Amino acid sequence: MCRKTWFFKGLLGVNLAFGLLLLSGCDLFNNDKGEEKTTYTVSFSPGDGSGTAPETKTVEAGAVIILPNQGGMSPLEGKIFGGWKTEAGTSYQAGAGFTVNGNAVFTAVWNSENDDNNLYQGFYKYPIGRADDQGLLKISNSINSSTLLFNGTLEKENYIGTVGPLSSVQVKLPEEKFYTILAVDKENYEERKNQAAQFNVLTYYSNTQAYAVTVSPSNTYGSGTWVFNNKTSFWVQIKKSDMSQNYAVIAPNAERVSIPINLNTPYDYYVYFSKELKYNGKTVALVETTDRSQANTAKVDDKNTVYSTTIYATTVPTNNIKPAVMVKNNSSKSVRVYYVNQQKTNGGAGADDFVIAGGETQLVSGFEIADNTNNINFYALAWELNKYVPVDMPMEANMIYEITIPNTEDASAITVTEVEASKYYN
Repeated sequence: MCRKTWFFKGLLGVNLAFGLLLLSGCDLFNNDKGEEKTTYTVSFSPGDGSGTAPETKTVEAGAVIILPNQGGMSPLEGKIFGGWKTEAGTSYQAGAGFTVNGNAVFTAVWNSENDDNNLYQGFYKYPIGRADDQGLLKISNSINSSTLLFNGTLEKENYIGTVGPLSSVQVKLPEEKFYTILAVDKENYEERKNQAAQFNVLTYYSNTQAYAVTVSPSNTYGSGTWVFNNKTSFWVQIKKSDMSQNYAVIAPNAERVSIPINLNTPYDYYVYFSKELKYNGKTVALVETTDRSQANTAKVDDKNTVYSTTIYATTVPTNNIKPAVMVKNNSSKSVRVYYVNQQKTNGGAGADDFVIAGGETQLVSGFEIADNTNNINFYALAWELNKYVPVDMPMEANMIYEITIPNTEDASAITVTEVEASKYYN
């Protein structure tokens, strides 16, 4: 008989120190205080495959392990790695966490290479997903391989669609709101599942205005896990220290959001906050700021495979919100918006002009402090001449400039009103 003594440790305590692989029989040993601990073994088998399975490890009872990927195992011809099964028949994906409370044997699962039902069962209308020529969100793929697109997290129910190599797809999403677009390389996903390389970007979906984003799923992957807890009401982008890419995008108040990361690789990062602005109850844009005090470096190794980041409460910045323009188009014509000769695209529509239909109201961002309202121009095909804002008003931080286009050809009748941006906060 073995006498078991249980120990409860924190998320990042010793129980996680052995990371990838594992726990042992019923060995009892003494710690520094003379207390006995139970250990178990976890082993792996290639099943119908061949090659070298991950090595057996011995760890303490109650430890959480991360199940490995294919590693040195090889499938039979026409098969691909599909994760693991226990002796009881329970299936797990590579990269999933498993709490060990007894000896365990995991056997590799090999799926038919061409059987999408095995790998993609439960995906929303795979492979088309939400692709729709009438959808106003254009997602481009910058790499030369097919890419899977998800909303927020790498889960089947969040599947958006598949975009081909160096191509793009238009999608129609369920609601007008901000979305996190998560992308993974398709071949990488088929081998690694939750450990696959990812790319996260924040975008808005509108039923009236086109937006566009580009993805390149190569940011983070591996056997380690980076867990985020967002204690704020902001969208949080975890950015590389030079701000060149996102490691992750965390929704307001979201907790236990995780991404895979390499072992023994430092990830220097800034925390970048985005706050929704609303007009008449409808989300129209973001204000953005960063908090250097929450910058840090994430790193995991084979003894500590989980790194946790908690983002703490902050407030909307009071002195550096860039100005924006709210255009009320009271004419019967669709108009395009330019600053001097530069089109304004709300930060997301690529080469597409920002167009406001007749009778509609839209907030246009992308302006800088000291830009002048007098340089804002409007163009409509039905007009003989372009219109412009006749008021010479340098734009200030923390302000929204409400510009009204009248239903007349008289450009001088265009008006502008300066409003504190706080009126638009949610």
